[in-house]
Amino acid sequence: MSAVTGANAASVLQITSISTLAGSPSGTVKNDSNSYSAHLAPQQVTGELDGVDTSFLAYCIELTERSGTGLFDVVSLKDYLGGFYGSSAQTRTDLISNLLGTHGGSGNLSTEVALQLAIWELRYETLGDIFDLKHDDFKVTSYGLDSYINTANSLFNSSEALTHGTYEFFVATSDGYYQRSGKHKKWVEGKQDLLFYTYTPSTPPVPEPATWAMMVGGLGLVGMQMRRRKTAVSFV
Repeated sequence: MSAVTGANAASVLQITSISTLAGSPSGTVKNDSNSYSAHLAPQQVTGELDGVDTSFLAYCIELTERSGTGLFDVVSLKDYLGGFYGSSAQTRTDLISNLLGTHGGSGNLSTEVALQLAIWELRYETLGDIFDLKHDDFKVTSYGLDSYINTANSLFNSSEALTHGTYEFFVATSDGYYQRSGKHKKWVEGKQDLLFYTYTPSTPPVPEPATWAMMVGGLGLVGMQMRRRKTAVSFV
């Protein structure tokens, strides 16, 4: 997944086009008693983030609405999940962040499908339950998807805490609203909430002046030792 640059929790995302990855499978998933038919892969988003052209892959993080273009508010993943889960939002945030930070950006369709399934599991499943895409609150109900489910299990189990670079995770949200036209009001459906992230690679720290002095002094000593060795050797 291509990481986005320049996002923050006060950003506005204008999506002008959105499309599911070519070749991605479709299937049915179930959350509690509700079933949803969906493309089981992230989506390519194109538009403007705070007025700057952007294009990236984004994962669906809620199943109740359809994806679409339009204006989206951008909030942090933790704040987004906090609206549903309160104090347990941090645990879910960490699990999703570690999953994407470890395995995102592969460019492999099977991996991306598995990541999408895993994100839904971590978003909807009761935290006390075992990570299991075939049982409990959230589950995949379509047949023929076992390879993706197995990959999702493997990715989840091999996720690691983020230690290199700086990751920030965001959700683009678009709530429904009433649109007034004269004396009448029309309900405009919201769009599917989308998860994406930014990544800033680690850079070696710039040595402080005192550190530079120690390094230069050390190199000088090494140089002196080398000269002495060469002199001694040349006169044997």
